[in-house]
Amino acid sequence: MKLYEGILTGLTAILEEKMRSALTILGIIIGIAAVLAMLAVGEGAKSIVTQEFEKFGAHYELAITSFVSPLNTVNSINFLILIPLYEK
Repeated sequence: MKLYEGILTGLTAILEEKMRSALTILGIIIGIAAVLAMLAVGEGAKSIVTQEFEKFGAHYELAITSFVSPLNTVNSINFLILIPLYEK
């Protein structure tokens, strides 16, 4: 199959299955919006926590790591690591 035939087949399928195409596009848009919202919430929370630490006069980098048990259990442990950036 040549590239032209593949593109023509794809466009034909999109035009024939309008509802399916519209729902697929809607799902992609909702998925991208959800990921962007989660990233924004995470960055906002990190900013708030960093500001709270800076109120005490310390300048740290905030790193949150996760540890999953090698026994493959449901429980995981989250570590909050404060890395000094500089001291006044």
